[in-house]
Amino acid sequence: MAESHVISGLVSKHSELAGEIDYHQSRVKQIRADVEAVATAIKVFDPDYDLRTIKAKPVRAKNQFFKHSESNRLLLDVIREAKGDISTPEIVEGVAKIKGIDLDIIDRKAFTASLFTVLKRIQNKNVIEEADRVDGVIVWRMTGD
Repeated sequence: MAESHVISGLVSKHSELAGEIDYHQSRVKQIRADVEAVATAIKVFDPDYDLRTIKAKPVRAKNQFFKHSESNRLLLDVIREAKGDISTPEIVEGVAKIKGIDLDIIDRKAFTASLFTVLKRIQNKNVIEEADRVDGVIVWRMTGD
């Protein structure tokens, strides 16, 4: 028989997820009503406008940790300041320190993933390069150093 704390934890998670479903279904309903209102307004100004030609605009999730281009600048600052090779965890800690973020309080994995994406983008522009890999951890350096 399952432990009561396991069951209560699962019941709590079930309740939380069901609440998220209710919230998002409510949002979808409201957004559909808004789309219909805009479609009606378009038809007022141009009754012959073919609404099927309007393509959905992709929604990109906003980064919860950084403003636009901020992570790029901070990463490069930390790498330059190292004056040599620096590992991904050291970069993450350096950026967190500059931002005043306590890595024990936030989702460290999400924070690291956010920075790693930018590291790879900067690497693709040949600004930084992999200097080494030690036990699966990438060590970075500025290109040409």
